[in-house]
Amino acid sequence: MHVPCVLGASTCFVLAPVAGGALGSAYGQFVVVGLIAFWCGDVLGAPYFVTGVLAFCVGHAAFVCAFIAKGIAWKRLMAALVPVVIAVVIILRWLLPHVEPPAEIAAVCAYSIVISIMVLAAFGASEGPVGRLILAAAVIIYVSDIFVARWKYVDFGAINGRLCYPLYYTGCLILGMTVVARKCWSTDASPYRERYRYDDSRS
Repeated sequence: MHVPCVLGASTCFVLAPVAGGALGSAYGQFVVVGLIAFWCGDVLGAPYFVTGVLAFCVGHAAFVCAFIAKGIAWKRLMAALVPVVIAVVIILRWLLPHVEPPAEIAAVCAYSIVISIMVLAAFGASEGPVGRLILAAAVIIYVSDIFVARWKYVDFGAINGRLCYPLYYTGCLILGMTVVARKCWSTDASPYRERYRYDDSRS
């Protein structure tokens, strides 16, 4: 994917939530910080791998802060703990034998832990319609990174890029749009708010 395309697409997922009023809430501010960190990772990741990984780790940490600001349901988070741990163990057992140079193994492990924490926090914040969007975005980004890792270390086929880029940008845009959805949901004008609140209380 050409650099101008990456810059353009990544800039869009940063500007979209800002235009939607993200800077008016702690949740929105953390989401924007995370997306800006992702923008930096997109720019720096190709020429400077470890620097790019660090930028994405900062982004995931910002998203965790955003989810905490929204509110974490610890019961939901704990219910997802074992499946997420199993998933990251399986992925690392598959991926690590292929990582070259070996100096990048530490960065891969660290990133895997950080993104898994982000997904766990998304599960914790998944209550309500906005929460379900948050979880969907987190899982989509997680899956996109599996294809990125496969592309870099396991199989250099172009199919990985055709899968990882659409997934990645879709996940980032959904996450950015949760700022707008959350803002709309906080108003009393939504005719569906009470119904969904009732449904969520039963889940």
